[in-house]
Amino acid sequence: MSDQEPASQQRPEGQTPPPVPPGPVFSPYEAPAYGDVAPEPPAAPLTSHPASHPASYPAPQPFQVAPQYLAHPGAPAHPLAVTALVLGILGLAGLVLAPLLGLTFVLVVCSPVAIVLGARAKRQIRQQPGYGGETMAATGFWLGIAGTVLGAIGVLLLLAFIAFIASLFAAA
Repeated sequence: MSDQEPASQQRPEGQTPPPVPPGPVFSPYEAPAYGDVAPEPPAAPLTSHPASHPASYPAPQPFQVAPQYLAHPGAPAHPLAVTALVLGILGLAGLVLAPLLGLTFVLVVCSPVAIVLGARAKRQIRQQPGYGGETMAATGFWLGIAGTVLGAIGVLLLLAFIAFIASLFAAA
């Protein structure tokens, strides 16, 4: 029994094993060795009629433009929302640029106005569904709060610094 082939590989009598292809045999995932020739890929069957492939794609038309997938713009932003956002940014920019350009008192006024306009824009957007931009209104509102708080802290620090300098000169 040891010199017989396993049951799955046994052939009926009179049947010969399949022929071995000439030349080196390659695994489909190995590169051929140096000097060997890679086997020819199998040829695709030729069909004369496109109806023989029912799942094939239609032939492309010449000069056909691909469809453009543009985002829907949505509802227009409320004008007060845009104004609140711009004023909130200007208020914070005024605090940053104040020591450099002396714009403190001009641009710090923008922050409280951004709070008022942001709150008004959010209320009007909720009441009138034709407008968008609630996120811009909320951002302008919170930038206005941040600018107002930081501006108040800056003014208090400036007054403390002036009082400190005045006390130094008063003691002398």
